Amino acid sequence: MNLLTKSILFGILILAFSCQSANENEKPIVINSTLNPELESEFRKKDLKTLYPKLLTPQNFDAERDTILVRKIKAFQNELVNGLKSEKINWNVAESEISVLTRIYFDSIGRIEYFTFKVDNENVNKQAMEEFKSRLEKNINNLDLGIRQQTKYNHCVNFKLKSEK
Repeated sequence: MNLLTKSILFGILILAFSCQSANENEKPIVINSTLNPELESEFRKKDLKTLYPKLLTPQNFDAERDTILVRKIKAFQNELVNGLKSEKINWNVAESEISVLTRIYFDSIGRIEYFTFKVDNENVNKQAMEEFKSRLEKNINNLDLGIRQQTKYNHCVNFKLKSEK
């Protein structure tokens, strides 16, 4: 091979590896109105219903067709919740459980792009929510729903976590 061919092949390899590593390093963006109201506000300005339609709704659900989707969703939810339950968070509240409400925005192949959450307890302080966000980011980094769709989509996962004292 001549020098020009070798240089072109080398450039293609570098480009391929840099694109691959860039995609692998994309982390989901975690959004919470209490911790970062500006980010949450900017995010809400997007046309979310069009960009990320709901994965399943009562109107589009078919029990026979969607059985596999439901299994994948349950497995995803279990992995998410079990990972978070293993993290001991001191919420600094009297209640024994904390409800967490989420909406997760996925790309068309099931990777998390945005993860919005709300802690459903006004007594939880900002420090505890920051700790939860940090642990959430760690737990969702490689989490994937694994459902391929024609478009991006969203899905809710609501759960309760024990309050460590």
